[in-house]
Amino acid sequence: GHQVTINGGDLVRVFYVQTNVTLIINNLTIAQGRSTTSGAGIFNDYGTVNISNSTFTSNNVLGAAEPPWPEFAAGGSAAGGAVANFGVMQFVNCTFTGNSAVGGAGSAGISGAVGAPGGTGAGGSIWNSGTLTAIGCTMDANLAAGGKGGDGGSGMPLPWPTPGCAGGAGGDGSGGVVFNSGL
Repeated sequence: GHQVTINGGDLVRVFYVQTNVTLIINNLTIAQGRSTTSGAGIFNDYGTVNISNSTFTSNNVLGAAEPPWPEFAAGGSAAGGAVANFGVMQFVNCTFTGNSAVGGAGSAGISGAVGAPGGTGAGGSIWNSGTLTAIGCTMDANLAAGGKGGDGGSGMPLPWPTPGCAGGAGGDGSGGVVFNSGL
């Protein structure tokens, strides 16, 4: 068999698996998926997915960065750079490389306000809240990181001068390869 690649062009999620749907994949590369929430390669929404001899590469979830309004808006969370699973998934002899889940930046403080915190990033390659089995898989150079905290607001001008405020805390990053809250 030939190796086929489905590429999201760093613009869109590659696969969305609906509830009660079964997806079987063999000898496929899923590359350059993009999402602002979760599962840039595959988002499994309570379906069943069986994948073998396949590669997930350069799939990225980047949580939404919040604008300066409304004041104190935290950065968006990011989960499962390659895969977000709420259903049942099995991987056999798969490779995950260069995938990431990075929280969005928090909004800047305005008029003397503290900056908002960055969003969380969890599961650089896989975020699991369902049932997950991985056999003979290789995972390399995947990343989960929190987003940057927003800059602190500047001080107030005369007639009541005040100092500037602190920047927001950076978001938490967890599960550089896999974040598991399921089975």
